[in-house]
Amino acid sequence: MILANLARAVREQNYYAVFIEFVIVIAGVVIGFQISGWQADRALARQEAQIVQRLIGDFRSLAESGDFQVEYHARNLRSMDAVLAALNAGEIAEDQETLFVDGLTFAYQHASALQASATFREIVSNGQLGLIDDEAVRAAVMGYHERLEDSDDTFLHIRLMQTLYVVAYNRHFRWDPSPHPTSDWRRVESFDFDTMLADPEFYDAAEELREFQRFYYAWHVGTRERAQQTLELLEAYAASHGIAS
Repeated sequence: MILANLARAVREQNYYAVFIEFVIVIAGVVIGFQISGWQADRALARQEAQIVQRLIGDFRSLAESGDFQVEYHARNLRSMDAVLAALNAGEIAEDQETLFVDGLTFAYQHASALQASATFREIVSNGQLGLIDDEAVRAAVMGYHERLEDSDDTFLHIRLMQTLYVVAYNRHFRWDPSPHPTSDWRRVESFDFDTMLADPEFYDAAEELREFQRFYYAWHVGTRERAQQTLELLEAYAASHGIAS
């Protein structure tokens, strides 16, 4: 209709009508582009909201899961302290015997690193990380996962170092051949405390293995804190952008 009116106005040399029709055409095109732009922006905003909500769910779970790793190595540290305290005192305190046996059992065990965010992996694979319109939030999410990548190499290195002390540490106790009834771990069946006291290599191994447990503990504390800080940034970002979390 507009083109027909425009053609008729040109034939009739009604240039005012030509101008009006031309303005209407241009305005229609501009409004069309504007509506398309608004629709695209709204679609991106919906995608961003979904991504942020899913990341918040992931990091909330990760921060909570980090409590297990931290407590696991806190217990291992306490048990290694009990072993060394007994060696230094020349006897095992009655209220420390369970911790002492735990120290023999878990001296060179470690908890696995926290998992990656499944949402992060997906949005990186799909090239959607840039939808999060905040550099600090993006950096926090990426920084957490870079720490996880470092965990694999770091834990392997520590594990190899621990093996240097396993033989000396294990020579004075025997393992129960059957798993513990409440876990998959084998327990220490018997030990010879007198030979432990007389063996300086056992003491050195206990000291070194305690330091490795201290490292694991600090690493897991740092990873849990990184997950918690990332969660708090995501929640603050969601609140500032009206995204339900």
